[in-house]
Amino acid sequence: MSSSWWESLESDTIPWLLDEEHPSLLWRALVELVGRPSESPAVGRARGGANAAEPVAALLVPLRPDGNWELDGSPWRPWGGSAWRIIAAAQWGADPSDPRLSAALEHMLENRDLHFRTRHPCAWARWLQAAAELGWGSDPRLEECVARFEAEVESLDTRCWTCAEPATDAADSGACVVTAVAATGMVAAAPALHRRPVADWAVGSVLEALGRDSAGDSSPRYLAGHPNLARTDSIEALWALARAGVPYDRVMAPALLRVQEMQDEWARWRREVPAPEPAGGGRKAGDVSRWVTLRALVALRHYAEAAGLPRLFPERPHDS
Repeated sequence: MSSSWWESLESDTIPWLLDEEHPSLLWRALVELVGRPSESPAVGRARGGANAAEPVAALLVPLRPDGNWELDGSPWRPWGGSAWRIIAAAQWGADPSDPRLSAALEHMLENRDLHFRTRHPCAWARWLQAAAELGWGSDPRLEECVARFEAEVESLDTRCWTCAEPATDAADSGACVVTAVAATGMVAAAPALHRRPVADWAVGSVLEALGRDSAGDSSPRYLAGHPNLARTDSIEALWALARAGVPYDRVMAPALLRVQEMQDEWARWRREVPAPEPAGGGRKAGDVSRWVTLRALVALRHYAEAAGLPRLFPERPHDS
């Protein structure tokens, strides 16, 4: 990890991310960027308020205490089904200790044959990532799901950065880079999974995709967004690699330079594409995003110095 990563920034943006009015982002920023232990009081206070604040609160309105959802249709209905709501909640920094979420995850794991038998690989990977981020990475039933996932992944084609039809039940031997990025995020969130073959496959596939894109060979181009459901982008890919402790690789350099160039004069990053919102509405393209900014900073914190990115900020930022 770079000790002078902050020199790659245009300004000191860290205080903007440590806003107590955004508790779901605050606790993730404290852990991922500032380096506070997950059991520290500050992290616990922020995490405890995450599910009562937007956008997590709206996602969980239909979730009953017993883990069932007051929703019609398939759990995988784009984008308002219960499975996608769990995925989005994890991406928005939901409190993993919420008993409603625990009951919902328990329900899906108990019915895993029904939920995952015909899922598209990227949707499956996103749910596994969400479950790991919500603290279920060492559950034997999740490990069983990961083992099933491993049996499929080596045959997947990971050329595309978006998935046109993520929730269909049709058999499909193809996939997209979303699958590999989500699997890398899953491994990052659950240290017990580092030893599984899926870890090597996921990391290798993400690095290969970054290399193809740097050479101009990937289509379609990937643009920053959040929440990322059936798509991904270079910032999320680098964030997942950084959180998984993957050492710098030279294929990351062009993507890291592009990430650095995307920041504005206040070292904030914008959402480049509209993002679906399972609770209704959506996030507009062009909006400044605290979450995209957090992921960009985590990536730069880990890789900026090794990549030799230009020095922009002359003074050490707050809490870096």
